[in-house]
Amino acid sequence: MHFETLPNGLKILLAPSNAESAFIAIGITHGLRSEPPELSGISHLLEHLFFESSGKFKSRLAKDRYVDQMGGELNGFTSHDLICAHLSFDPSKTNQALNLIFDSVIRPRFNRAIIEKEKRVLQIEEAGAFDDNDHVLDAVIRQSMFPGTGLEHAFEATDGIRLWHLKRYHKKVIRPNRIIVVATGNIDKEKIRQRIINEFDSINPGYEKANTPFVLTQKKSRTTFIPAHEKSFHCILSFPTFGYDDPRRYAMTVLNNIIGGRNSSLLYGRLRRMGLVYDSMSHIWHWPDTGYFQVCASCRNNKSQRDRNRLFEIIEQIISILRKTKQELISKEELILAKDNLTAKTNQLFDDLEYEAKFYLGQITQIGKPISQKEFLRDLNQVNRVSLRTLAQQFFVREHLNLAVLGDSLSTKDKKNIISLYSNL
Repeated sequence: MHFETLPNGLKILLAPSNAESAFIAIGITHGLRSEPPELSGISHLLEHLFFESSGKFKSRLAKDRYVDQMGGELNGFTSHDLICAHLSFDPSKTNQALNLIFDSVIRPRFNRAIIEKEKRVLQIEEAGAFDDNDHVLDAVIRQSMFPGTGLEHAFEATDGIRLWHLKRYHKKVIRPNRIIVVATGNIDKEKIRQRIINEFDSINPGYEKANTPFVLTQKKSRTTFIPAHEKSFHCILSFPTFGYDDPRRYAMTVLNNIIGGRNSSLLYGRLRRMGLVYDSMSHIWHWPDTGYFQVCASCRNNKSQRDRNRLFEIIEQIISILRKTKQELISKEELILAKDNLTAKTNQLFDDLEYEAKFYLGQITQIGKPISQKEFLRDLNQVNRVSLRTLAQQFFVREHLNLAVLGDSLSTKDKKNIISLYSNL
């Protein structure tokens, strides 16, 4: 693996291997969190323009045909801290692949009709996302935990974005010191490195304005009830944690695996064994300055007291599991299983060039440098039972709990009962 930061701030990571294919990703370290409120969604809209016409391609169809000819796939994503375009390709088509992705990102065409079309597409995409109840609840939770930081961003109001906004925004963010290029797989390292340098050599670095760091001020639990005519109840419990560069994230990764990150986790094992849920899981998210731990579960809602009692029982069992991790050491067997599971999953995922590239891209975005697969697994396997209990004691506290429940037929008494369930966390 080769990593360097050039004098102009451009970051390059090249990880050649004996794979049969190749993959390249261009990340722009400016996402939803950095958008001005009046231009909410402009990062996502810019990402969509990367797939439309650009300098050498007069139409989206021409670009799509070019990608198909290479046997590749051009795609991307937008997150709170990153806009990304990426391409898988046949190594024998390296020149064509580099022509395509650099042309798409550096030289998109700004056309009013295309911009209006993509704004409609984004609205359809967002409407689909908010048909997902867990997505709705996660948005509510982030608004509760991270108000005023940009991390609470949920809705993209693109109606007010004009062509000149996008042109100015593109010029602002396509700067070498905001660019990370990662290439993995069967690649010619020197050839790709030189091409990357040449593409950005004539572009001046931009002014870097850091996001306002998150400061935790929450001093009491927050509970949100969202009425919705659904055939199921959905609940999410979340706790703010810490940034990606915090060494405790390895312990949090292991703890997440034990609580709800695998089939035999404490959460899924108990709730499924009791017949309370079809599925339940936990997640962790990190940014440079903060993060959160989250537990999700759902159950049937036929408007009966029996179903409401089932919801109460699910929340009570989740609280019980979290409380137990604070009071008792995780068993040796459970810790060994978690490490074995995470090691096997990581090794499997690194067989996927896209995952490998996104893994490094995320690390460079968060902490400015990559951590190798070997280093990651080494630090993961140093986690011990005491560090897990200490972590649970630090973060699974009632005052920092954020709970959201979606579903109707809950009375005022039911809501009070739910709130009382976590009083002894």
